[in-house]
Amino acid sequence: MIQLELNTAVRADERSAGIPQPHYHASNQFMICLSGKYEYTATGVVLTAGSFYCNPKGNVHGPAVAHEETVVIEVYDGPHYPEKPSWYTDERDAR
Repeated sequence: MIQLELNTAVRADERSAGIPQPHYHASNQFMICLSGKYEYTATGVVLTAGSFYCNPKGNVHGPAVAHEETVVIEVYDGPHYPEKPSWYTDERDAR
């Protein structure tokens, strides 16, 4: 039997909110957009309701912006970040 450490988050971003700079994760990131419109501006990848997206461990991505109120589910198969990004003020958000 294989056991995985999974971290999950439900993010609700207001319009114009998002991630301000390129970054990477310490594990694989899987995202499902439940509603709204969320764009990775450097690549033009846009998530809308029903979209699935994956960022492999160590893949630099971002910045990102919500073009409208957006809800996404994020699942990580390990730790979220190797270290807390500068834009997070709460350590619990960056685990």
